Amino acid sequence: MPKPSYLRPTESFRYLEDVHPILTREIEEWEHLDNWYKMLEHLVIRARTAASGANSYRGFAVGCSVWAYKPNTPIWAQPWKIFTAANEKISPSEVKNCAERKAVLAALAENYTRIIGLVVAGRPQADADSKLIERALPPCLACRKFLLSTPGVSAQTRILMVHLTEPIGEEITFEELLRRHGMNFQSRK
Repeated sequence: MPKPSYLRPTESFRYLEDVHPILTREIEEWEHLDNWYKMLEHLVIRARTAASGANSYRGFAVGCSVWAYKPNTPIWAQPWKIFTAANEKISPSEVKNCAERKAVLAALAENYTRIIGLVVAGRPQADADSKLIERALPPCLACRKFLLSTPGVSAQTRILMVHLTEPIGEEITFEELLRRHGMNFQSRK
């Protein structure tokens, strides 16, 4: 039995844009932020849960969840996705593998090249470089440098720092985070 003509591809409807252009348009900035705020509670839970998988010789647990966007992806094909990771440092002589870096690299590996925001969950400690003590744990110097060198991270990328167990948190832009720690977003080359 032959397929009905309405089920056969036709020359005039070969591309999705021909059917419905709004499904393939580029997402506007306000839509990214709107989705970020809709997902924020879930992102916090995911970052705190990820911290339970930390592997640290000194018991210092950090979890990170990244809300990333894959450009040129139709709305119905999930252009946004959450990536999570936990920190690893199994001995004092080992190089640390930060949760933020691992989560962003996971997003980039799947071609989610626009980082809308990160949630970092951990217990606060003095920053080794700037010596600042925040109410919640910010990304370390190595992570700040990594994020600065990552093209998908903009000055307006959201950074939410939350305490691992207490209801303490602060949201700032990446540019503000750099400024607090004596760095400058304009130094990106």
